Amino acid sequence: MTSGTEGLSPTARKIVDYIQTLVEIPSPTGFTGRVTDFLVKNAESKGIKYEKTRKGAVMYRFEAEGDRAEGVRSVNLASHVDTLGAIVRRVEKDKVKFDGLGGYPPEYVIGNCCTIHTFDGREISGTILPGNPSVHVNKDLKEKKLKQQDLVVRMDLRLRDDEDGLNNYIEVGNFISFDPGFEVVNGFVKTRHLDDKASAAILLLHLRSLLSKIN
Repeated sequence: MTSGTEGLSPTARKIVDYIQTLVEIPSPTGFTGRVTDFLVKNAESKGIKYEKTRKGAVMYRFEAEGDRAEGVRSVNLASHVDTLGAIVRRVEKDKVKFDGLGGYPPEYVIGNCCTIHTFDGREISGTILPGNPSVHVNKDLKEKKLKQQDLVVRMDLRLRDDEDGLNNYIEVGNFISFDPGFEVVNGFVKTRHLDDKASAAILLLHLRSLLSKIN
């Protein structure tokens, strides 16, 4: 049982578990392969018919005997599992600049831990900060209206020597996922990416009732 779910109903706990599973799979827009794979494997493990579209959507199909009869209408329930994120725009020796994926203001991501996903499959953690984050040195920080170009990713990467640089590890076009910071407090879920992975979690839970009616 996830810590903080005491007092929740068994159904609510299962929804929370699904939410945690989904939000902890990195899936910024354009980098959704992992969460797609999860949905495919989930369908296969439960014997659910599914279709994967060219754009990466996964469609589960449920059909009971007689559903194709004349006058029987189908119902489509949908949610999206891509999230806000970022993409590397420029790599310098000691800093990474990025562009946002999604229409969020800069203030929404300052201080957020993140992960850069390299083309060769490595994951390098970092923190999103203003280029000069020190308030006692940067006197304009409190009054300045920050823009996306004012932010950088401070990387948690130990360089080999003074000649080494971040550009030897990170490339323009690498995707950046925001760490969700999942937590449950008094039954309340605190995390990024509830839009729309919370809806997906509810749908995944109710697959059981659909399967029981069909099988």
